[in-house]
Amino acid sequence: MSKHIFKGCIFLFCMVSCKTVNIHKELQKTTQVQQTLGSIGATNGNIISNEFYSDIRPNYTKPIAVTVSSFPFTKNTYRAFTKAQQYQAAKITLRYADTLKTKPAFVQLQLADKVTLIEALNGIENKGVKAYLSNNDTAVLVTNISVAFNKEDHEILVNANAVHLIQDNLGSYVLQCYQTDGSIKILRFHQGVVFAYKAAHSCWKENSKQQLDIVDLVAQGSDCSGKTYKSAERAKKQIDYFKF
Repeated sequence: MSKHIFKGCIFLFCMVSCKTVNIHKELQKTTQVQQTLGSIGATNGNIISNEFYSDIRPNYTKPIAVTVSSFPFTKNTYRAFTKAQQYQAAKITLRYADTLKTKPAFVQLQLADKVTLIEALNGIENKGVKAYLSNNDTAVLVTNISVAFNKEDHEILVNANAVHLIQDNLGSYVLQCYQTDGSIKILRFHQGVVFAYKAAHSCWKENSKQQLDIVDLVAQGSDCSGKTYKSAERAKKQIDYFKF
């Protein structure tokens, strides 16, 4: 291998690997775009500028449980945060240094109720969204985000008895936080800076009426299990085969 090719491979590896960050022994993709839990989108397919825009919002008529985990910033997660902060509206002031005994913290929010989520995606209220997913094998749904809030909002999340993803009266996604004193606090995603995320793609299978349904959501890049398919078209061919 020539030196030019070797250097090119190193550059390409760096461009791809630098777009991930290790959060509690789990790789997440870094982002400068504010991703929202439960939204759907697709990458632009460019390996160098492989940014992800989740601009499709399914209708969630039932609250979806969200797990909240708090982690101290590391050098790498803080670097991802500072890059994202340049492009997002929230003004979050954090002081980070390796020498600090107590590091500032961020939260990881994860959709925890897969059953309710899948029921919603198959529901009549999301007929158009389901059609989009069936015709776009690269489309994925945001299931985890790593986000920094100000101190007050951070405490609301980590001290809540329960947190749910809901839609407000205008259809916007918000976090409904049940406090220990019985009150309910509402947080909006734009109040924080999102710097990393994980997504899942749909797994398809025929239902009892020989129609296509989403039956599972698996991590982006993972295989569907059993007789389920990432490609809705492939699942449809299986239906047609058995009809024959």
